[in-house]
Amino acid sequence: GCSAPAAPAAAAPAAAARSSRAPTPARRRPRRPPADFNENGFIDEEDLQEIILRLLNSDDMSEDLLTDLTSHVLSESDLDNDNMLSFSEFEHAMAKSPDFMK
Repeated sequence: GCSAPAAPAAAAPAAAARSSRAPTPARRRPRRPPADFNENGFIDEEDLQEIILRLLNSDDMSEDLLTDLTSHVLSESDLDNDNMLSFSEFEHAMAKSPDFMK
């Protein structure tokens, strides 16, 4: 008779070694926007306010102006109207505003 090929048995330890490795961080969670300061996976109003204050290098901005600027950014960039920016919405906003990162 004909015996089964030995390759699958030999490949088993390598497959087991691959599956026992801990997943890399990139595999564990989806990409998040780089300015996600509170690490919730999105850029929300809190993150946007931090971004605005850092970009304008201002600690004494009025709360009203900060709220208005945050609302404006969300109205222009929040494509699904969930009051926060996903990674893809953030990328889209940056593509529309190439001077933003200069």
